[in-house]
Amino acid sequence: MAAVTKCPRCSSQLLVTHDRQRNVGFQYRRCPHGHGRLITFFDFLREKNFVHPVSPEQLAEIRRNVPFVNCSNCGAPVDLAKCSACGHCGSPLSVLDLKAAGALVNQLQQADTPDRPIDPTLPLRLERARRQVDIAFSGTEGRNWFEVTRRQPAVQRVRAVLEDYLAVERSVDSRP
Repeated sequence: MAAVTKCPRCSSQLLVTHDRQRNVGFQYRRCPHGHGRLITFFDFLREKNFVHPVSPEQLAEIRRNVPFVNCSNCGAPVDLAKCSACGHCGSPLSVLDLKAAGALVNQLQQADTPDRPIDPTLPLRLERARRQVDIAFSGTEGRNWFEVTRRQPAVQRVRAVLEDYLAVERSVDSRP
């Protein structure tokens, strides 16, 4: 990936962002204005938990069968007899979890079956839920919760915010 990448929508420089999902680190570049993100295929696989760090047992098996592998992050050769991480970029060795990929394929195939019944009330229930959320948050425009509660002790702050929230909830529940 290029050192400097720009958002195709606003031309802002994309920011390198480090993240973790299920204890697996990955990185991507994101637009500072929320227009999206750019992620390499390998980091996408890490994020979705298809690729994970090599366990000690897997590393021992790989070392018995293969002397060198290429780093999945930068492509540099990794001598398995000497180390278990890339000497160039420091990435730990990773493996593709075929069971997780197979489970996802099965899940997608089941979701694609045409004989699944469709709930005819779903659009109405979704619209009702959207209206309830709109009503619940209608009184919060322009309110700065920090300013309302900052002069109170922490317990009183939490209580004040909860009381306001419950008052809005009660008004939503009483409407048809």
